[in-house]
Amino acid sequence: MNGGRELVESLLPHREGMLLVDAITGFRPGVRAVLTASLTVTGDESCLRGHFPGRPIWPGVLLIEGLAQCAGLVIHMAAGHAGGEVDARGGGQLGVLAGANVKFLQVVEPPAVIEYQVRLVGVFGGLYRVDGEAAVAGRAVADGSVSIALALS
Repeated sequence: MNGGRELVESLLPHREGMLLVDAITGFRPGVRAVLTASLTVTGDESCLRGHFPGRPIWPGVLLIEGLAQCAGLVIHMAAGHAGGEVDARGGGQLGVLAGANVKFLQVVEPPAVIEYQVRLVGVFGGLYRVDGEAAVAGRAVADGSVSIALALS
């Protein structure tokens, strides 16, 4: 399943200003579902005015948030396919970032297309572990894992 911003917004609560995924570029369902997605960084984003004047660098914390949003997408989409051990409660519930262990490998300077790839690694009750990486032009810029907890209603 591929789709642009409309599909992403139908699956995530984030909106302009904090939505860090432009498009879903691929999805492979299953117990260890994989999702690929992208974000185009133009250099006009408001966060770059102060990070850093004269040499804008995409903030590392936004790379982590982009990976977390992709984690939410893979959890939701895997639950929609209800395959194997993936807990179907993942779809439709609000997930929050519970933890991150991410290494930054390169700086991201605009203009750039950040390409995300995330893999669902495990489900422990309402806690999901997702491993992933962010790359620009085929070169890894961040690598690690995030944990997403489903918010209780």
